[in-house]
Amino acid sequence: TPTYCGAYIESPPVDGENYLWVSGEPGADVTVIDLTTGETLGQDTFVAVGGHLCGGFADFSGADALNPVLVAGHVILAVPSQGQPANAIVLQGSPTPTATNTPVVLPTSTQTATPTVTPTSTPSDPYIRLIANCSISTDAQFNVLGYNWPTDESIALFWNGAPQSVIPAGHSGSFSQNWTKSGLIVGTQVDPTIYEVRATSNTWTKTANFRVPCDYEDIPTPEATVTPTPAPADLIVVGPPQILSTRPLVAYQPISVRVAISNTGDVDVSSQFFVDVYFDPQGSITPTINITNSVGYMGVSALAGGASRVITITAPIGFENEPDPHLVYAMVDSLLQVSEADETNNVSESLTVGDVTPAATPTQTATPPVGGEFISGVARLRIISWLPQPRAVITLVDEGTGEAIISTVADQNGFFEFPGIPAGTYTVRACTILDNNSYSGLRVGITASSSSADVYLLAGPCS
Repeated sequence: TPTYCGAYIESPPVDGENYLWVSGEPGADVTVIDLTTGETLGQDTFVAVGGHLCGGFADFSGADALNPVLVAGHVILAVPSQGQPANAIVLQGSPTPTATNTPVVLPTSTQTATPTVTPTSTPSDPYIRLIANCSISTDAQFNVLGYNWPTDESIALFWNGAPQSVIPAGHSGSFSQNWTKSGLIVGTQVDPTIYEVRATSNTWTKTANFRVPCDYEDIPTPEATVTPTPAPADLIVVGPPQILSTRPLVAYQPISVRVAISNTGDVDVSSQFFVDVYFDPQGSITPTINITNSVGYMGVSALAGGASRVITITAPIGFENEPDPHLVYAMVDSLLQVSEADETNNVSESLTVGDVTPAATPTQTATPPVGGEFISGVARLRIISWLPQPRAVITLVDEGTGEAIISTVADQNGFFEFPGIPAGTYTVRACTILDNNSYSGLRVGITASSSSADVYLLAGPCS
């Protein structure tokens, strides 16, 4: 498989400006998208030019300027046709770009005479610290501390290039945030995995590295004992599911269900899997329940060996009028994506739910208009890199009427398609729930027929 350079945003995106410099694979196309609004701001092709992070360079200025202009706090994404996308948060302020074709380099402090180092000296320039700065496992919790930052400049914080948060201007010059990360890649002592934490204001950029695993000296030396072979991963549902919705329960109304899951093995599950709930499923319930019976689901990004987690899943359509009482089940790894020690214990005990108030059967959803066009794409979500997101809910909105005309669910490769739609301009919306958190994205101004309506999901409510 060839390795491509992907995309790198080389100039800081600034509020009110319409320029951006991006490097990538020579000859590849690149599209700049405002992920906050879903608008496409510009398209270009990387031209082979030396002196950049990648061999190709795209200059979004002049005739190729971004339209509309950048907006502070918005997340922008440079999507290359080859390699991984790059994202950044638009900063406040309006510095004037250098009047050349050379991309703006992130500002650095002017070098001055080095002061005499004493045990009590502290840096006068802005800097960041990580406490702790390493982890021995795939999970980590640490503090990001900042000092000496200009109080009149906002600060954008990034984890390995992915935007995390923005500290608005008017702060005290110092900040402290507690971060939790999961799904980390554990390297070796010789070749550790290094994750970069970056803080960027209008005039400063500072970085600190987070190492996985820790150095030898940071790890207690165990006594010389025989290490048992770790038990393979084994996912189970702990007890029956629980209904969280308050009574009276009414048929065809959304129902919230709490499910406790556990990895009883020693080996971490480091890839995403799904947990589904079922009301009165048809057919066999052992060793699996047919996924067509699912009434609601949630993705789980990872689960360490010996760890447990409680998640809340919403069944949007709720219970039907019949039967009464109802049987509720949950199933972990419902798509059978994880290799486990026991593949026959993923289905929970049943929960019996009675006294559901009958209600009128909902009317059928109107048949969407028919045409000869199509729109397709891939839903992507970033944990460490932008990867296809299975089972994201994709909705197509007619921009002429403002009405949602049809919805679908992305397949296991994140692919979705709306065939047989009328010609027109559409908005594509995507939503998924992962680890009890919602992620959403949209693309606007998508014309049928289009096979490039990829949607990129960020943390945020689904509209």
